Amino acid sequence: MKKGFTLIELLTVIVLLGIIAAITVPIIVDTIQDSRIKSCEETVRTIESAAERWHAHNPNAATIITVKELQDEGYLSAEDEIVNPVITSGNNSMNNEEITITYDKTYNQYSYKMRADICEK
Repeated sequence: MKKGFTLIELLTVIVLLGIIAAITVPIIVDTIQDSRIKSCEETVRTIESAAERWHAHNPNAATIITVKELQDEGYLSAEDEIVNPVITSGNNSMNNEEITITYDKTYNQYSYKMRADICEK
């Protein structure tokens, strides 16, 4: 009597592994992309918060400031380049991105916003 697996048993295992992979790979890819988007959104919130601190110290200054300027003035860490985690190839630097500072007379407050599509792929 020979020891081993039959061809049918091997094919069954391969088909089952293929089905499992077909189910799990898209879920894993979506999870990775969602985490990149959340990381980008958190980076944007950090940059907008730095712009708010900068504007508090410079209330009569320009209404647009770049990430690089915030780094140069010490409101953001200049040690590392700030990158967009959603962009996985090419230039993913966020250093030249602009933050627009606007004043809302209705609510008597300022808002600090980067472009809306920055965290989209």
